[in-house]
Amino acid sequence: MRRPLLKLQNLPNWLRTRFFSGTPDHARFNHGTMTTITAPDIVRLSASELQHLLSTEKLTSVDLVKASLAQIDRHNRKGLTLQAVISVAPDDIVLERAAMLDAERARGRVRGPFHGIPILLKDVVKTHSDLGMPTTLGNFAFLNAKANDSAVVVDKLLEKGLIIIGKTNLNELSSWKAMGSTNGWSAVGGQTTSAYVEGGVKREDGVMGHNNPCGASTGSAVGVSAGFAPIALGTEVDGSLVQPSARAGLYALKPTIGSTELKGIFAVSEDFDALGGMAKSVIDLAHLTELVLTKEEREKLPADGYLSFLKKSFAGLRVGFVDPEVWRWPENVQRQHGNSLEQLRSGYTTVMERLKSHGGTVTYPILLPAASEFMLDGQPATLTAIRHVFRENVESYFNSLSSSAVRTLPELIQFNNENSDKELPPDFPEQGRLIDTLENVIDRQTFEKAINVCRTTGRDQGVDKALSEHDLDLVALPMDSPAPRIAAAAGYPIATVPLGTLDHNGRPFGLAIIAKGGREDLLFAFMSAFEAVYPPRPVPRQLTA
Repeated sequence: MRRPLLKLQNLPNWLRTRFFSGTPDHARFNHGTMTTITAPDIVRLSASELQHLLSTEKLTSVDLVKASLAQIDRHNRKGLTLQAVISVAPDDIVLERAAMLDAERARGRVRGPFHGIPILLKDVVKTHSDLGMPTTLGNFAFLNAKANDSAVVVDKLLEKGLIIIGKTNLNELSSWKAMGSTNGWSAVGGQTTSAYVEGGVKREDGVMGHNNPCGASTGSAVGVSAGFAPIALGTEVDGSLVQPSARAGLYALKPTIGSTELKGIFAVSEDFDALGGMAKSVIDLAHLTELVLTKEEREKLPADGYLSFLKKSFAGLRVGFVDPEVWRWPENVQRQHGNSLEQLRSGYTTVMERLKSHGGTVTYPILLPAASEFMLDGQPATLTAIRHVFRENVESYFNSLSSSAVRTLPELIQFNNENSDKELPPDFPEQGRLIDTLENVIDRQTFEKAINVCRTTGRDQGVDKALSEHDLDLVALPMDSPAPRIAAAAGYPIATVPLGTLDHNGRPFGLAIIAKGGREDLLFAFMSAFEAVYPPRPVPRQLTA
């Protein structure tokens, strides 16, 4: 028996505003009774809110997918030209799947909290060719590659009823092609730009300039903020997931190293890489994080997973904050405009005040090793360690494809040279990291030394020391800083929450929080409390005006 449907006039104002994108003709009515919504406010609505509409029969997955596809068509290559998505799932495939999931729901079968919800995947997550989207890594060598299987996480997403609607742009080869490329650029995808910022990327403002969307999981973050899908997956070594999420006004989490399912994913190093989620709400991020965990890690959680820790209260949480004057980007990395630096500082210090006024404990300032202390022989120790394993890792991935134009690192370098008009254009003319990895081999002894520098500095002299000395649960840093490097070196989880937007250009900025390995529960406790006492996350003015 179908549930009686709510009348629009009986809905509270906030619910009407939240569920409709402006005017009543976004829904169909029958004598004052709402039957279905054909154009939900996909820029604002979270996956949980969309799921509520689906479960109360006010929206179908078919209409949700149509709305997502239309938004991608409207602003990916046209409109705002965000270039966040490299490939879009064929309409017939995703609409057929959406219809199937609608039919399941009608029969009373709901596979989980994301049943019938679209999701974006960073274009390093391998998808079976039958899904209609190549896995390009942003490089033309893989545009026509074929895969007879998907990454393990893809099979899990499909099993749980998600709809993979697109593969997202990234720093080509997960930033391992060259150092000089702008965040969010790949040869196949072009330059991803922020949905919040007019005028695109300004390279003269520095590699972390305020117009920069950050990377390498750039397209995933921009795509969620633009309403292409309510959730997305990315990967991170050092900031690749949390940095672009902070600049897209999202909640995001890079879990503990070794806890996420990387099989079938182009990962530069299992010692530093992790798969993580991006979402508009903490509950969505909690559900999404559970899906990326290995089976062994998921079994360690309570029956209701991370939901157990969403207490929405700072009471009892002890957080140490660094000095924002010490932890910020220098002017040559991030050029400041107007009151941008003051806003970043004010947003950060306000968190301390809010936390204390809501029952938490703040210690300020705490000391953490500077980014310069994570070096080995003049190079970041993380990069030295990655160079030792990169060739083996990527060639293993290449050979997992059923067909591919390249199978080895030398072949990839040669392909880029032979297709230099596309792969080495005037603005990004080099592939120095690939060549350096091939020509300057890091031996096992140097690798182990680099790992030791990372773990000792990041843990023993870094996070562990600060937590122990001050009896803390978490450490907090401005996201507009090298904060992710500490988490990367330590192998510890790092999350971001949205603090506000800059007057200069409207782009969001965020807070970084780091916990010990395996203590994502504390991060979720903090994030749920933050979400409860802070204003709603910002949405792009260009898409909501």
